[in-house]
This record gives sequence, C-alpha cells and structure tokens, in this order.
Amino acid sequence: MLKLDLHVHSAYSRDSKSSLEEINEAARHAGLDGYALVDHDTVEGLEPALESAGDLLVVPGVEVTARGCHILALGVQERVQPGMNMAETVDQIHGLGGLAVLAHPYGMPTHWFSLRMAPHAGFDAVEVVNSAQFPCRLVQWLNRRLADRLGLPGVGGSDSHIPSTVGRAYTLVDARERTVEGVLEAIKEGRVRSRGSCTTGWERLVKVWRQLVWRANK
Repeated sequence: MLKLDLHVHSAYSRDSKSSLEEINEAARHAGLDGYALVDHDTVEGLEPALESAGDLLVVPGVEVTARGCHILALGVQERVQPGMNMAETVDQIHGLGGLAVLAHPYGMPTHWFSLRMAPHAGFDAVEVVNSAQFPCRLVQWLNRRLADRLGLPGVGGSDSHIPSTVGRAYTLVDARERTVEGVLEAIKEGRVRSRGSCTTGWERLVKVWRQLVWRANK
C-alpha cells in the first residue's frame, strides 16, 4: 500500500513558494511514499522533480484550468491546453496516456454550475479529500456524494502551496507495483482510499494571499 499526496504544487506554479527540495523533505517527514506534482498549467517542474526525488515516487502531472473546472492530469509529462471544456480536456489527457481527475469539484462556487457536465466528460476519478477546501468537512461530504453518483473512485491530496501542508491529505493506493503505471492502474480500478485533515485558517490565508499576488502579476 502506497501513501501518496496526489495534489502538490511547487514554485513552478507561481502561486506556490515551495521548492522541490522543501517538498521532498516535507513528504518524507509526513511519511509519504511519494506525491503527484501538478503545477498550474505547466509541466516545467516535472523533469527536475523526477531527478531530485530520490527514494520518493513522483507521479508526473499538471492541474489544468479547464472551462468551469480544474482537472488533475495524472501520468502526463506534456502540457495540456487550458481553457477547453471538460470533455475536450479529458480527451486530451487520455490521448497523452494520463488519468483525468476532477479536482476539488465543490471548492469554487463559480464551478458548481459546470458540474452538470461531469457525468458526460469521461473522468477517471474525483478528488474527494482536498485539505485546502472550505468548509472542509462539508465540501468533502459533497465531493464524496458526487463521486458516488458518478460511480468513480475518490482520491485525496493536500493541494499544498506551502511545505507545511504537504501530506495533509493523501491517497492510500493498493498498487501492484511501485511505479507510476502501477499507481495509475490502481486508481483506475478503484483500489484507493482517501484520507486527510483540513488546513488551518492561517495556512489558507497564506495560500489566498499568494494567489492574489500571482493574479495581480499575470
């Protein structure tokens, strides 16, 4: 059983200040076997992450800003075009050999209206535990209901933008082998369990502040 944080951002996301070295140290401290690096709309950090991980298993990926939602593309090392609709984004991810995970579906009220399209988009899993969401427990309950309604596996990740939150939420993956391919297969087949706790109010404020600074500098 692998303990993986499937939603981690590095400084390559621009709204995160976590260096790869800090992420690796925090992952080991949290007892993780590895993590998915899913920076916002960029794969620039994947090569250095894979090179610096050492004993950690890094699942390459990207968090794609799709129209009306965010999608975690797990197992891809190429940039996925942002701004497409759900189905188009999922199709491109599948074309690259990756899995498409609906990220924090109830995390942003502006995304709720788009969820009516989720049953037809072809997702592989739903992120049901995201420690950065608020109100945390209520949103997790809504996320799990959505995953059940779609008949999809539920995964967990911290959505970490600062080192102290790496591993705050995670996925227990019953992989047949300790490889990226083994992890993707286990997620696809539903051999996963999501766990985690909520980030603190202070950590959430730090994240929001950095996102505001990032958007102001775009």
